[in-house]
Amino acid sequence: AWLRETFHFHPLAMDDVQKHRQRAKIDRYEGYYFLVAHSIAYDTHTLEVEANEVDLFIGRDYLVSIQEIPFVSIGEVHRRLEEAHLTVESPPFLAYLILDAVVDHYFPIIDDIGDLIDEHAKEFAELESLDAGMPPMQAEMIVSTCAEFFRYYAGWCTKINGTAYQVQMEGGVNSNYSNMHAY
Repeated sequence: AWLRETFHFHPLAMDDVQKHRQRAKIDRYEGYYFLVAHSIAYDTHTLEVEANEVDLFIGRDYLVSIQEIPFVSIGEVHRRLEEAHLTVESPPFLAYLILDAVVDHYFPIIDDIGDLIDEHAKEFAELESLDAGMPPMQAEMIVSTCAEFFRYYAGWCTKINGTAYQVQMEGGVNSNYSNMHAY
């Protein structure tokens, strides 16, 4: 109730916050954006992956972050700012930093899944061979390829090349435009 009364957020956005388990999205409302993303946590002992919703209301002069289970701490965002010697220029920039921290936690988890596939490759290959009726050697190659896909996408950002161009915008604001492509 406090959020709705203080910021006058749209009832549909407030319903999305309360329901949880929304798909990742960004909605535009008058005066602000509402963004839904998901952080993940991986328990190495139980081998369970847990997804947690991160809701962001991004206004011209404010950012409201709502997390069911605090996963990306504001402390982590501040640490990144300090390490890069940056200052928060705007709420959208702060939202970017939060989302960057969320996504950075995906990569080691995806890499660990690749390791688990390798550890159980023989079992997976036997199951794949029986299920698909293929020779065991072919199934072993498929399982090995699957593990490599996980590792590839865990490090996808190392596979992007591009050029950043500085752009002068209205009001003397400098911005960067990146033209990126995967190779």
